[in-house]
Amino acid sequence: LSTILANGFTDTPEYDYGKGPINIKVVDPLLLENGYFECKFRDYNAAPIGNGADTASWVIYRYDAKGGTIQDSVSSDMAINGDNEQIIPAWGISVQIHQEKYYFPIGTGNITSKTTDMIESSIEYADSSKRWLSGVPDNDAYFPSNWIRSGDYAPETDPTAAGYECLDPALPFYETYIDPCKYPDESGVDPNQKYEGILEGTIAPHRLVGYQSDYMPLAYFGTFSGSSKTNASISFLPSVNIVMTNDKSLWTRCPVIELGRNTALNVGACAPGAMRKSPSVDKNGNPDGTGTGMGWFPGYAVDLESGARLYLAFGENSFLGAENGADMVWNPTDRFVSNVGTPLMGGMHPVYVFSYNQKSINGYSSSYDFPAYIPANAESNSGNALRLKWAEVETNNTLAKRELYGSLTWISYPIVTPGQTLMASDVTIKLRINKEYKNYVATGENN
Repeated sequence: LSTILANGFTDTPEYDYGKGPINIKVVDPLLLENGYFECKFRDYNAAPIGNGADTASWVIYRYDAKGGTIQDSVSSDMAINGDNEQIIPAWGISVQIHQEKYYFPIGTGNITSKTTDMIESSIEYADSSKRWLSGVPDNDAYFPSNWIRSGDYAPETDPTAAGYECLDPALPFYETYIDPCKYPDESGVDPNQKYEGILEGTIAPHRLVGYQSDYMPLAYFGTFSGSSKTNASISFLPSVNIVMTNDKSLWTRCPVIELGRNTALNVGACAPGAMRKSPSVDKNGNPDGTGTGMGWFPGYAVDLESGARLYLAFGENSFLGAENGADMVWNPTDRFVSNVGTPLMGGMHPVYVFSYNQKSINGYSSSYDFPAYIPANAESNSGNALRLKWAEVETNNTLAKRELYGSLTWISYPIVTPGQTLMASDVTIKLRINKEYKNYVATGENN
């Protein structure tokens, strides 16, 4: 982990017992063999679209020691597209390596229409007595708490229909955030609502996050393009650790995004979805003289499959200055609504997690390969790939929008737990998702 955090990447990630990408069990403790074991995939041709190693078989070599001499080897009885738990009696173990394919939740489509399944999610505190991190829990109300759009709800938008649901913007009490027509589900993406309740509905795939009304945790810059969302396929999601820590040496330099929808009310007349127009700040929240729009997320994120440190961003609504929405610091409050029931959402400080090499890993030419977050580069304006791409988006470049938003993977909508103190304890959010075996170059040692 220290290598990943310092250099942005490790070619050879190491996994805890029982948490790696293959399943190995002890079936006979008396026959266990000593040695160093190496598993290699072979005899496959990855599909140009999808890049899956579906037809691969495997061979496991047993060495006397790491870097030593091969003692013996065992090959698989079948390719990984068959679910086989192969017992190796001579070693006292069984090996199961199965290609769990992505699938269409309904119907058919291209690769971006596929989905995959969550394995598990958790949130862990260094001090379990200080459980300070909460979130805006998703529900199905006509209110900004309805921010995860799983399901199949489609409001009736035809004014001539008997069941017409849209509110008239001319009404004196009209607000976008109470209009039923601002809350359509992402039809066909998560019809069984599997992704609606992750960590009690406080974090979700970008593909399912609402954007249509005020106080949503996501605002696309300029005119919305459908590819900004459809390219963020659920099947492209990485398994990640998102860590919030008081160790400032591990913080992530990142864009701070304006979420206020009324340009006239935003600081600097900033457009929604743009980098904020307030001065960039240092790790203590003071202007650092480097321009505007950049701050620090108090932590980092790591892609478990690739071993890459990931780019992050967070949002603020600068109209909500009393809720820390205008200070360029990730510091949500504990207030969900005001005393009169208007949305506050803790000042709106959603966290955005971006992908690593999404185009290459998934074999999808319309995706984009964001690099790993390397502190030596990314802590400067000129070397921060996410800032540079966001600047392209702010020129209304259609391709840049597809690349940026298509690379946005996870979004969380945090607030502070009432009665607790922000950053009172380090926190680790773990999201584990089924991933296909893909053709991938790390060290290159296997050609």
